[in-house]
Amino acid sequence: INALSVRQKGLDTFVRAAAALPSTRFVLIGRHSDAAAVASLRRMAPPNVEFPGTVRAEDLQQYYARARVYAQLSAHEGFGLAAAEARAAGCRVVATDRGSLPEVLGAAASYVPFGDVTGAVEAIAGEETVGRGAGDA
Repeated sequence: INALSVRQKGLDTFVRAAAALPSTRFVLIGRHSDAAAVASLRRMAPPNVEFPGTVRAEDLQQYYARARVYAQLSAHEGFGLAAAEARAAGCRVVATDRGSLPEVLGAAASYVPFGDVTGAVEAIAGEETVGRGAGDA
């Protein structure tokens, strides 16, 4: 997580969507490479968003296994490996309609426009629990 990724990866959209679904657990997994950006995102995030940082591969698989939904709200993705891994683990995927995500995920995902918080909330709310980068949320 850094200043650039907050917007490009749709992390801001993710935490805003969490605010609209306060009883749903959201987990934002990723290396914290910019303390100021992480702090800013934490200030924006409601209490139902967790920030575990980097996790081991084995732990990531456990997050996927517990998650019902994986949200990849990026402006662009080269391949979308994390979304494909989450899908393979049984998560319902909510992704943006940009980059390689529609090509990689096909009909196996729900798509929302980049930056569309309302669309993300509606797509995520189709399940009881939501996840990004894995997790129950």
